[in-house]
Amino acid sequence: MDFSLTGNFVRKIARKAALASFAGFFLLGILVYFFPILKPDVAISRELQEDVPAVIQPFMAMVSFFGAPWVASASIISASVVFSLLSYQREAMFVLGTFAADSVNMLIKFIINRPRPGPSFVEVLQKMTDPSFPSGHVVHYVVFFGFLYVVVLSLWKPRKRTGFVVSFVFFGL
Repeated sequence: MDFSLTGNFVRKIARKAALASFAGFFLLGILVYFFPILKPDVAISRELQEDVPAVIQPFMAMVSFFGAPWVASASIISASVVFSLLSYQREAMFVLGTFAADSVNMLIKFIINRPRPGPSFVEVLQKMTDPSFPSGHVVHYVVFFGFLYVVVLSLWKPRKRTGFVVSFVFFGL
């Protein structure tokens, strides 16, 4: 059996990974729909929030900043304009597709309608009013920054992309 990274092999793996991800997300959505507050969730959240060094909070705020709706929208539009100016029309359109992913995420949030844990469960740093599942920040980051990462890796030569990849790793994006 040939395990080289041929197009067909990669496509098969990608399809299986996508199907497994979708099935896992679907099952997790059903779970949190029927059991909105799960003990393991609360335990993990409390453990993560325990003894957090003060130096971490500004870093977390900075990372979270890129998921704020106005920043996310400005990032999508800016990236699309840059791709257009560089004559990457297809990539510009795909970046705009991030709006669709963010919209579908909001629809799923309101269908599942999982409440955010209150101060009786975890330390609440910022009061939010929208449902908590799925995470809008995570979905946006995976779709938007994931796409940018793939484009940079596939279009740019290694020397050109090094700074870009280092910034992704540095900012945790």
